[in-house]
Amino acid sequence: MATLQTKWVNIGSLSFYNITLTGKSGSGFGTISNTQNGSSNEDLDSVFSGADVQSLYHTTAGTGYVTFVLTGNRPNSTFATLKIGSLTLARTAASYSYNSGSNITTWIWSQSSTPFSGGNNADKEITWDDGQASVSAPTTSSVTFNNPASGNTTATVALSASGGGGTLQYACEVGDTTPDNWQTGTTFTISRGFGTVYARARRSSSTVSNTVSATRPGFLIGDTGVNPSSSTIAHNTTTATTVVTYGTAGDTYAVRVNNGSTNLGTALANSQGTATISFTSSLPTAGNTTTYEIFVRRPTSTGGDGSTYYATNDTFTVTRSVAPDTTPNAFTFTDVTNVALSSAQTSNTITVAGLNTSTSVSISGGTYSKNGGGYTSANTTAVNGNTFAVRHTASGSFSTAASCTLNIGGVTDAYSSTTLAADSTPNAFAFTDKTGNVGTEQNSSALITGINTNSTVSRSYGTATFAVSASASTPAASSFNASAKTVNGYTKYVHVKQNASTSYSTTLSSSFAVGGVSDIWYVTSNAPAADGTPDQFSFTDVTSALSTVSYSYAQITGISTSITASRSSGAATFAISGSTSVPSSGNFNTSNKTITNNQYIHVKQTSSSSNSTTLSSVFAAGGVSATWNLITVGAAGSGAGYGLQVFPPSGTIPRLDTTDRTIRVLGVHTGTLAAGSSATVTQAGFSSTDATIGIEWQTSGDPQYASLSSSGTSLTISRSSSDPSSFGNTYQLRIFRI
Repeated sequence: MATLQTKWVNIGSLSFYNITLTGKSGSGFGTISNTQNGSSNEDLDSVFSGADVQSLYHTTAGTGYVTFVLTGNRPNSTFATLKIGSLTLARTAASYSYNSGSNITTWIWSQSSTPFSGGNNADKEITWDDGQASVSAPTTSSVTFNNPASGNTTATVALSASGGGGTLQYACEVGDTTPDNWQTGTTFTISRGFGTVYARARRSSSTVSNTVSATRPGFLIGDTGVNPSSSTIAHNTTTATTVVTYGTAGDTYAVRVNNGSTNLGTALANSQGTATISFTSSLPTAGNTTTYEIFVRRPTSTGGDGSTYYATNDTFTVTRSVAPDTTPNAFTFTDVTNVALSSAQTSNTITVAGLNTSTSVSISGGTYSKNGGGYTSANTTAVNGNTFAVRHTASGSFSTAASCTLNIGGVTDAYSSTTLAADSTPNAFAFTDKTGNVGTEQNSSALITGINTNSTVSRSYGTATFAVSASASTPAASSFNASAKTVNGYTKYVHVKQNASTSYSTTLSSSFAVGGVSDIWYVTSNAPAADGTPDQFSFTDVTSALSTVSYSYAQITGISTSITASRSSGAATFAISGSTSVPSSGNFNTSNKTITNNQYIHVKQTSSSSNSTTLSSVFAAGGVSATWNLITVGAAGSGAGYGLQVFPPSGTIPRLDTTDRTIRVLGVHTGTLAAGSSATVTQAGFSSTDATIGIEWQTSGDPQYASLSSSGTSLTISRSSSDPSSFGNTYQLRIFRI
């Protein structure tokens, strides 16, 4: 049975005068909802549209009964049973009434025990059923066809699920996406044609399956596996005939030109499948053959459309013979040029055509080969399909023609060959350059190609000697000299010879020309062995003020390979550069470094904070070492050393000696100087050309980033733009007269 609606009663109860009511009664006790423990919902729209459940309870009054009350005037129909838990009450067994004053409809069943067991607040499931068996739609899987040799086919509708209830019916139509020719059978008659066939099934008007479709069975074509006969007709015949065998009785066969569209003749196949077709148009011309094709038409009685002819792809030919003809079609031998002198020249092969009988063949100036046979000059005959090639000997002179002529039935053609032109200009050539020990003999050779006549070989410059020969092997020493020589297709190698220089790393070159094309041959002596031991080098010792950064350098000479420079002892750092300019501070460290010839080792150290103290550092390069001493000046008045450094205007740094202790200060100048800027001071009594003037100056940064220059009575201090920002900006300049 089909369930119309399900509700749940939250049980309530009422007792009086030994009578107990359980279930739901209006707003007095109990509730009804759509779900177990759900909120109150009294509508019963799925059973009676717009109806609400007013009461559904059991009373123990009398023998006991169940009362079901709905709002409105409701017919005694629609539902078949009312089920309360496990108790099923048939609608037809109830007392039915309608109260117009209260506008309620009531059903009452006699029932001794209450179906609302479980006590107050327990839930009881209530269902209303229609009493009808359930109907479910089938599922259609396919529509298929048989393929008989007839105008109609049978369509069969298949199901993947048959559904249930109701009456199973099928529908199948051409072109209707919702076929409705319902019947209980699964097969339908569908005529052949074009379009789509649709099918579906149902159990009732409201339980209809999906729709399936298939292509409508098309028309059958006739039997294409036939065998037409070919024929040869006389040159003056006006009719041709072919006999078609292995056909199908009742099919109509037609002749068309191969791949054509017009029937030239037709015939109906007899009971043995044979059709004889005669035709008079589109016949071949004399001596030619035409290919024809058989087409077939199937009648409607056996599944064809009765009108369309289909190609069988089975062909036959008709050949028309011709009157005797001894004159062949023109033939052509392909002339050749640039052939070798006195060489045998064989033509392309030609095929004789245009004859219908044999004809005579002769040759002059050469020989011929017939059908791949031996070459001869004797007369012969030819028929269609025979092949001929001719041969003669080319001229023995450059740029000269020779020919022979073949005559077939009065049609002739000459085969000509022209010898190549004289060519004394070779292709580009190259000698293999050589490197060897000083004073040793070096050899090379070049193959000369691209000439077919004599060409002159000469030395354009250089001291290498040369010889020519027919092989790549070096000729005897007596063959080498500087005289011009001749090469050709037989003597084609040019050999060169040269002793390497007696000086190291020296290249000798010689240029050779052949017929205007040249190449330069280079012979290079080896470089001397690598020398990694430098000349003795030394640093200039420096005497400086206390705690002052000082520099010195030494140049490395006498090596031919790179070597390692290192500090053997001491605390000075060092850097490598290609000039005497002091490298950037960041390049100074104690790590080993690579140095090459003529580079400089720059050393750097801050002098001691004590007077008359020597700091020594030893540096080694390639096994040779030198010591740099950095000495601080003696204490003031000590009589040993010097209290200050004095610079003459020339910029050098002479030290004061014991005879120059007396100086007079002309002026002291101080200030600040930003990176990348300069300051100029003027001092009375100062002259840049006076050798008795001394200068002492210092900056708060690294001296390598500041410089001093003079002109006339002025001195200019300049600070590099790359001076690190960590250095101070102050300077002091003192000017003395010694």
